Amino acid sequence: MLSRGGKRSHFRYTQLIDVINKYEWDEYLYFYTPLVGRCSYVEEYEDVFNLVTSLKKKDNKGSLQAIIQILHSILRDNKEIPEILTQITSDITNDWKLLKQVGNNGLYEYECKELWNYCYDNMSDDKKYSTLSKMLQHLADRDETDTFLKYYVSDLIKEKLEKQDILTLQAIFDYCSMNDYNFIYFNVYLSNNFGSKEKSYIDNFSWDILKSFIDKSKEFGLFVAKNTALFEKDSLSNNFKNILKNYINDEEMMSALRSNIYNFSWTGEISNYYLKVKKVLTSFSEGSDNCIKNWIDDTIKELDNNINRERRNEELFKLGIL
Repeated sequence: MLSRGGKRSHFRYTQLIDVINKYEWDEYLYFYTPLVGRCSYVEEYEDVFNLVTSLKKKDNKGSLQAIIQILHSILRDNKEIPEILTQITSDITNDWKLLKQVGNNGLYEYECKELWNYCYDNMSDDKKYSTLSKMLQHLADRDETDTFLKYYVSDLIKEKLEKQDILTLQAIFDYCSMNDYNFIYFNVYLSNNFGSKEKSYIDNFSWDILKSFIDKSKEFGLFVAKNTALFEKDSLSNNFKNILKNYINDEEMMSALRSNIYNFSWTGEISNYYLKVKKVLTSFSEGSDNCIKNWIDDTIKELDNNINRERRNEELFKLGIL
């Protein structure tokens, strides 16, 4: 067992590094990590750095497992990563080649994400933006076929959007704008409300923030109109209301907002969904200006036609005709 005494601790680390450098190792290397997982004193971190550096040079799945377990145990026990280990932690959690090994093994994904989030939260804004831009580029790379990496990066981006990280939204906005990229490609990262029409990732941001982006890009505005939450419990969501109030005279935005209503998944009779939409629109119409009332009236007429059609189809289905 590793002693916490300074000299003996250093001696054990030195011995361990010598053994690591002397032999070839496989996946069983991670059994050595309980030794370093016990370290808690600052004077030992230089030894840990040397150990992690030696492991990284091995460049195999066993060494990667060991590095992740070592760094995560330090973060878990100390609530922080010491400065001497910060850069190598950031390098590891953003190294696609190494992360593929994590995916192939199915190990330490959670630990990797915790380490990545720690590094991200302690970066400067410029560094955060640069890191996010590289991640988005990786997501958009159609030649990258590693499913684990796609999900790994996607989950990290979703977590930041959920926490209202404006730099993440800015990075997505800039990437799409600079690369003539359609925002819909990032739909899965910006919107998660397809099934329930409830709050989506973009709805985590205040209307003032969203409007500032919408006013810079019509394409982004159309994306928000199509994907913002429709419902907020038993009423229209605030963003849906705000789009109506601010862009009622913009035909493209209103067309996108109407398509939002018909982009849904519903369990049960579809007519019940249309009835709910009709109810919340009718409620909001009261007290609204004439332009909004007219738009809602036209939308409700369309809904009534759909309700009648769906009820007819539902009855025919019960009779076994459809």
